[in-house]
Amino acid sequence: GAAYRAAMMANNGGSIDTDDEEWTLFPIRDASDRKRLARSCNDIVTETQCCREWGGFPADVVAIAENGEGDYLVLRREGDAFAPAPQVWRHET
Repeated sequence: GAAYRAAMMANNGGSIDTDDEEWTLFPIRDASDRKRLARSCNDIVTETQCCREWGGFPADVVAIAENGEGDYLVLRREGDAFAPAPQVWRHET
């Protein structure tokens, strides 16, 4: 929730570490100038659409990060908002 928003406002991407994995955060598309647009071309909307093309990816989540092994951190929709904490979506399960 709030921590994710603050991190994205400060860096618009980056990475986070958990005990056993490193996750690369997808940026939010920024079309304010050409340089920012180029840096944000793999934005959360684009990455989520790519995930949905595989089949089996939940329709009620948005991909916010990946670990380089096909797994994603996702935020699940809850009505008009998103859950306060991300969940892990494993591509093998």
